[in-house]
Parts: sequence; C-alpha cells; structure tokens
Amino acid sequence: MPFFHAITTGKTFDRYIAVDSGLKEDDIMVIAGQINLVDGRELEIINH
Repeated sequence: MPFFHAITTGKTFDRYIAVDSGLKEDDIMVIAGQINLVDGRELEIINH
C-alpha cells in the first residue's frame, strides 16, 4: 500500500538527485503521477 513520507535529498548530478535518508532498501519511489495517489489505497505497479 502506498503512503507518503518525507525524504532528505542530497547532491544533484545532472538530472539525478541523491536521496540521503527516508528510504529503505526495498522501497519503491513514485516519480510521476503521484498526484493520483491516496494513502492506503491499492495500486498496480506497471513499470518496475
């Protein structure tokens, strides 16, 4: 189930941004379409 939580970003490298904290090894980050997410609502991952 998706849920929102804060992350801490670090250095940027061209179009990449380092995440310094807030993610665990198996977490999946949504980088597009997150406006449509609601905490706790089921979702289908179609491009992993």
